[in-house]
Amino acid sequence: RKLSFKMIDIVSDLHKINPNDIGLGNFGKPEGFVLRQLNGWEDRWRKSSFTKIEETRFDKLINHLRLNVPVPQAATILHNDYKLDNIMWSKFDATIPVAVFDWDMCTRGDPLMDIGHMLNYWIEESDNENCKKITSMPIKSLMYPSRKEIVNYYSEKTGFNINDIDWYYAFGAFKLAVILQQIFIRFLRGQTTDQRFANFRNRIEALIYRANNVYEF
Repeated sequence: RKLSFKMIDIVSDLHKINPNDIGLGNFGKPEGFVLRQLNGWEDRWRKSSFTKIEETRFDKLINHLRLNVPVPQAATILHNDYKLDNIMWSKFDATIPVAVFDWDMCTRGDPLMDIGHMLNYWIEESDNENCKKITSMPIKSLMYPSRKEIVNYYSEKTGFNINDIDWYYAFGAFKLAVILQQIFIRFLRGQTTDQRFANFRNRIEALIYRANNVYEF
């Protein structure tokens, strides 16, 4: 639990940095960032779908997300792939962070995009077997706080309103499904033979179910 809250401390501190104070005031294109992300990942989903029927599996969700795009509360520095396995922890104390990795997608935009993405890698005790297929966190002897706890803690740390967190959570599940789908279709086409990708279909199905189930589609 201590490590989990430390994760939120790290991303909260990142989101509270004023980009202008560190010479990043012109970094990225925060205006319209969320809608561009939605449009871009929808396009990637359609291009990586196997059949026309599969292509339509997110249609209701995408339409709902597009009609209800939240107004960003700030344009902060985003990591854009923030999760447990992108953090290095001290070998002397596993709750002390040493570094955060994988900054290649860093930009400025809506800070809750980082949180929605992270929530889809999170695991909690009440999660079913499908959730365990998605997470990148250790699943033995679960002691993590719930998603609700960490979202509330993040809001306390940053002052950001979390009323629309379901939108970011659903989008995060959709985005992660597309990422895996793009890899899986390459495996099916024989463009990669890495057997780690052979079971991606189950993970994609779990994410499709999660994303659509947020709004009961």
